[in-house]
Amino acid sequence: MDTTLATSIEPYRQNLAEWVAEYIASAVGVVIDEVTVQTQAVDVYRLYAAHAQYDFTDVQMVSIDSMVSQSEWAQIMPLFRLYVERANATALESASIYGVELYGRSSSEIASDISIKEDELKGLAFDFAIVTV
Repeated sequence: MDTTLATSIEPYRQNLAEWVAEYIASAVGVVIDEVTVQTQAVDVYRLYAAHAQYDFTDVQMVSIDSMVSQSEWAQIMPLFRLYVERANATALESASIYGVELYGRSSSEIASDISIKEDELKGLAFDFAIVTV
């Protein structure tokens, strides 16, 4: 039996830290450190896991080492980017007293987009088995 087809249709998975590292490698204008970016990813994935049907007994089990499929990452990526943008804006706003010039949107402007994306994510994460009679 040819196993190349069977392995090619399995979902591509890597841990959350690897997805974040790929994001950081391509990110421009991010002034926050890698740990803060990772924290944003964990927060978003916890929100996703809370609404998805996973075997997690506790959403707190989600960590930077959690395995995430490519399709899950595609679903959480827009909200993750907004979380990073908000953390970045907050850092810049805090540093403005030292004369750092602000660029991009303010954290309050980003908050409204986050609220919308969080509601959308709940719908994307929800899944149930289809039962036919």
